[in-house]
Amino acid sequence: MTDPIRFDEFMELALYDPDHGFFAGTKSAGGEAGGARGDFITSPEVGPLFGVLVARFLDRCWHSAGRPERFDVVEYAAGRGALAISIKAATPECAPALRYHLVELSERLRERQGDHLSLSPVDEVGSNLAGPVFISHADDSALPQKVDVVFANELLDNLPLRVFERSEGHWSEVLVDAPVGARGDVQPEVQTWTERLSRADDIVASQLDSLVPDAPMGARVPLQERAQAWLTDALHRVGIVSTEGGGADSPSANPGTVVVIDYARSTSEMASRSQSDWLRTYKAHDRGGDPLESPGSQDITCDVAIDQLELIRPVSANTSQADWLSELGIAELVEEGQRIWEASAAAPALAAFKARSRITEAEALCDPLSLGGFRVLIWS
Repeated sequence: MTDPIRFDEFMELALYDPDHGFFAGTKSAGGEAGGARGDFITSPEVGPLFGVLVARFLDRCWHSAGRPERFDVVEYAAGRGALAISIKAATPECAPALRYHLVELSERLRERQGDHLSLSPVDEVGSNLAGPVFISHADDSALPQKVDVVFANELLDNLPLRVFERSEGHWSEVLVDAPVGARGDVQPEVQTWTERLSRADDIVASQLDSLVPDAPMGARVPLQERAQAWLTDALHRVGIVSTEGGGADSPSANPGTVVVIDYARSTSEMASRSQSDWLRTYKAHDRGGDPLESPGSQDITCDVAIDQLELIRPVSANTSQADWLSELGIAELVEEGQRIWEASAAAPALAAFKARSRITEAEALCDPLSLGGFRVLIWS
């Protein structure tokens, strides 16, 4: 009988196993965002309006940086490139300087990025090349040492996490047992793995006591070490935190910006709710089954614990997506689209239909019970 594994190890296999993982598996159907062919909808997939507003935000960052000749933006979990396509179409002011890096683990999705974007090799993105330039990456190993903006839309909720339960007088970690013969070979036909509890070590227990001092008996919470590690790396990449001359919390000369958009709440809020409320599964635009059921066949996603990220560095801004898009001018774009449609209603052209679509796009992007309720966390 094999030893149990931690939940983060199970989640890594279920989502990113090279053969059967939901996102990266070559033998799986391959999960992705999108409309009829996707498993869930993200803001960039709603339509081009989100990209127009993100382009406005990038222009603000570019101006704040002094309008540099080269402006490097990194999008993590870029998928098929929907956001990059919309940003390109929006023709932002920063376009001549823009070096847009799409980091996507899935080879299948990376191959689709070239359908609507002209992708450049990594060694052809110098400042002497007129932008916008789009570069596809399987990981972040070939990114520039210093970038200006790191953007992550619905990434951190898919990073593997550990799960703990408050037991009598101590914390226990949720471990996962694989069915006989299944360990290391995630297969959808293997229906359900099982869980067991193991007493947490003193260091982790102390961290959890600090995060959730009043956790009720039986409460479960995530410990998002991978998300914290990602944020630490992102802060270094944009120069908000530097270890070069001045200590671990010394910013570089021209620090950039990190943007995270995701489901998010505090660890204490999650402790007060059932695990199924903050640890969810999705498949074909519907809620899936138990996270341990049919690994590789469904998305596993978790609310992002804001307070755990702030242990790395406090956020500069924390707002809802609806409010963030409002501040960027979504209402004026909708009004403009309405005017274009009304002026062309008698014989509408394609541009008029696109303008009218802003109304329904804005409703979806700002719905407080859905995408509009996402938190936009900014470090700058």
